[in-house]
Amino acid sequence: MPLQLRRREARRVSEIRGGRKAHRARADRSARPFADNPLSSAFKVDKNNLAPRVGISWSLDSEARTVLRASSGIMYNPPLLNFYEDGIQTNGSPRSFTVSVNPTSAGAPAFPGSLANLPSGFVLPRQSITGVQTDFSSEYAIVSNVQVERQLGADLSVALGYVSSLGRNLPEVVDRNLVPTGQALPDGRPIYSTAVNAQTRVNPVFDHVNVIESGGRGTYNALTIAVSKRMSHGVQLQANYTLANAEDNAPLAAYVVGSADDRLSDPGSVDRDLGKTPFYQKHTFVLSSVLAPKVAGEGLGAALANNNQLGLIVQWNSGLPFNIRSNRDLNQDALQNDRPNGIARNSGRLGRVLNVDARYSRFVALGKRVRTELFVEAKNLFNAQNVASVNRVVQVDPLGNLLGPLPAEFPGTGGYQQRRIQLGAKVVF
Repeated sequence: MPLQLRRREARRVSEIRGGRKAHRARADRSARPFADNPLSSAFKVDKNNLAPRVGISWSLDSEARTVLRASSGIMYNPPLLNFYEDGIQTNGSPRSFTVSVNPTSAGAPAFPGSLANLPSGFVLPRQSITGVQTDFSSEYAIVSNVQVERQLGADLSVALGYVSSLGRNLPEVVDRNLVPTGQALPDGRPIYSTAVNAQTRVNPVFDHVNVIESGGRGTYNALTIAVSKRMSHGVQLQANYTLANAEDNAPLAAYVVGSADDRLSDPGSVDRDLGKTPFYQKHTFVLSSVLAPKVAGEGLGAALANNNQLGLIVQWNSGLPFNIRSNRDLNQDALQNDRPNGIARNSGRLGRVLNVDARYSRFVALGKRVRTELFVEAKNLFNAQNVASVNRVVQVDPLGNLLGPLPAEFPGTGGYQQRRIQLGAKVVF
């Protein structure tokens, strides 16, 4: 093990066991002190989040028909307040605790009673806590892009671009209280013990110590093509295509709404979870247009053709990834988040998503200053069935080996919005 890594692990063990020297030096906001848990006693305030940015725009020809644009900058994202809320509420102090009992368990209250006041003789189970790393830092991204745009006519242009984002200090939740038993799964993932004692836990006062750390990293690279036509002759059009790749090693499922990701599968090696980000889409195509025909004259044909507007949005993209998960807790870390052997994180794929939205408006003048707009809007006009979630759990043996081949198509459990149509009217005066 490299010396730098040994020092880092030694510091984390010291923090969990109760060391306070580094904690006092690097954290400067009091939270909820508790002797057995220094992680939640005070939180660091990150004061050096400088975010410089620079951009240029350069006309490459005398007629300014070809333009080069480039920019780069650092962008910070403030940490979620839930990190600190969980660090305060689940810090192991007897003032607040988590307990779950079955109706037939000793000391279980009769419905609708609760455990607000523990009955005499009730044994409180060993607590699992959440803490925030004492040197936790705000996540940031170095975002850069370059684009060349060429004007092809009076109202038409095409642009080719490249976008890069390097994410750093990404938050992740790591159980730092586990001690490996010395056994491992075939792919090298260590196995832990379900017992709680001085040999199986770094700090035997607690069961699990979930530390919110800021050591994750991610990358995003994309090629973009855009075609734009300004409104002329009754037609406005924009089309965009993106070819992208995105990876990170910081799954944060518990704090990301809508994510099909899981917690780290190996608390001893975050890089084992390097894989596709949960919202990665390789191909994305969006077409939006507005049609508003204008016909000269005052006849019946002109009256029927004019004062109409049709808007269309067509979206097509690759399916989102999902984490293929085994039906067993393979490494015995009390989390149902283990993948079968040989399966990379977020290697499953939902089916493609195709959606067409439309809006038709008819304008009717009511005098010189008042007009009405009668419209009909349709979401998912063609009622396409787009799968949003699947049953991603597969059967494995105790060593994580698949008991059968992966399904060619995982059973769907949920979908995106089906067709919806609404009518409306608006008066403009």
